[in-house]
Amino acid sequence: MIVAQLAVPEEHRRFGFGSTLLKCLIAEAKRLPEVHTVGLSSLPSAVKFYRRHGFKLVQRLPNTEDTVTDQFFMQLKTPGKKKLDATNLLLEELQECWLIGVDLGQGSCQEETKTQSEGSTEVPEDEKLETLETVESPEAEAWETLLWLDLKPAAERADPKKRLVLEQITALGEDIFSEDPLSGCSKRGGWRIHIAAGQLGERVELMGFVVFRVKPEKQSLIIAQLAVPEAHRRHGFGSWLLKTLVAEAKRLPQVQTVGLSSLPGSVKFYKRHGFKLLHRLPDNEAKAEGQVYMELRTPGKKK
Repeated sequence: MIVAQLAVPEEHRRFGFGSTLLKCLIAEAKRLPEVHTVGLSSLPSAVKFYRRHGFKLVQRLPNTEDTVTDQFFMQLKTPGKKKLDATNLLLEELQECWLIGVDLGQGSCQEETKTQSEGSTEVPEDEKLETLETVESPEAEAWETLLWLDLKPAAERADPKKRLVLEQITALGEDIFSEDPLSGCSKRGGWRIHIAAGQLGERVELMGFVVFRVKPEKQSLIIAQLAVPEAHRRHGFGSWLLKTLVAEAKRLPQVQTVGLSSLPGSVKFYKRHGFKLLHRLPDNEAKAEGQVYMELRTPGKKK
């Protein structure tokens, strides 16, 4: 199997989309009895990415006047397949496809190179292939995702980084729920909070939060609020936080269900994660018009 091009828009990198696409292809190659290897040509800045997924660097591809310089042929032996003797046939096929592909899509190929090579380390011609492991991709300066479980707001405000994120939680909560989500997150209040944050150098931003509590008398884990800033939506942070709570509920023997009240715009999101809509909340109980109560039976628990 030959991978001609794999790309992710710059604003959506470092969220795992490239890895997901690559893993889908590897799984497909594994299902096909006639496919023994997955081959591709890689720019220097992407070599480390492919190495992390098991690809091995085979050789530097020849340069021509119309092609991107310093591309390398990399190959992965399809998991679970016997060794293929005629590996060179795949290499020759890849080189042929690679040259044809450049002729057909030269403009896009050059644009991708500009994006990936800005700020990256240039590889000297006489440098050995093995040293490519040290080539840093410009994506190394991307968001590092942090997950703070059971954070205690009162105790953590002395930390400038966490204080900044807590201030963002307050602002987001007041905007969406018309209240400060941190107000009940204390020993006296009984609510707990998990936080997803992102760090880029000295810059720290909130990626999402979820406020919850366990009610043993109701055999339930109750979610009070789950929110993600608009700039970081559609990247899976809400799903990540929700799955963390469902996994926690699964570990607790006294928890049989996960319950929450949902705004109308979030019902589809929770349904995708297995929650069922039980009833609409009365106006005197709902904090926003149209809220509904939804529930998920904890996976693996008997009814």
